[in-house]
Amino acid sequence: MNGSEIDMERISIKHLTYGYENQPRLFNNVNIEIDQNSIVRLYGKNGSGKTTLLKIIANIIDDPHLSYELRFFGEKLSFADIRKRRVFVGDSPVFYEELTMEQNIQFYNLLFHYGPVFSKQVYEYCKKFDVDAYKNEQVKNLSLGTRQKIFLSINLSIPSELVLLDEPFNSLDTSSRKVLSDIITQSKQKTFVIVSHEKEASLSFTHELNSENWQLKSLNNTDGGVGE
Repeated sequence: MNGSEIDMERISIKHLTYGYENQPRLFNNVNIEIDQNSIVRLYGKNGSGKTTLLKIIANIIDDPHLSYELRFFGEKLSFADIRKRRVFVGDSPVFYEELTMEQNIQFYNLLFHYGPVFSKQVYEYCKKFDVDAYKNEQVKNLSLGTRQKIFLSINLSIPSELVLLDEPFNSLDTSSRKVLSDIITQSKQKTFVIVSHEKEASLSFTHELNSENWQLKSLNNTDGGVGE
């Protein structure tokens, strides 16, 4: 396999350098390569840059202190260029509180024009999470766990090639953790980077990325690497 073929199958972030103003750098010329269709567990101490990395990739963080080179499955791009090709799911569900679950789903679809396939997929996931009975309830009246399941159902239904999840198993019970793991495993043509302090027993990660040294470890003998 030649170099161009490898590029087509990886997300390659080179020479990533970034630090918050008046604070030590979190990233100092870091290189990360993630294979297509990988399920990567991102772990490490608090404050080591896990969520920051996701926000950089999601283009939430974009300032003069940030520098990098990105090849996204063979294309030389910026993080801003891939906004429609990735989805970032933060650790706190975000809704219009006065609207019902169904109205929030409709709002997402109207705003971003995802189409009927999106809505169908959301409701299928909601059914798997056993929260479809709440579709006419105002979100403000729902428990944190229920809100999390609906939020995940919406975001995991968005057409994307790269999914960034920040502590998605928080607030989920054991059965819902299994549902989420199954959804991730069964997703086709998607690459996942998942911040998780503990290795989720129900999910078979393909790689682990340690935020203390930014070394990527393969868990199933697939290729992949990182270096500084």
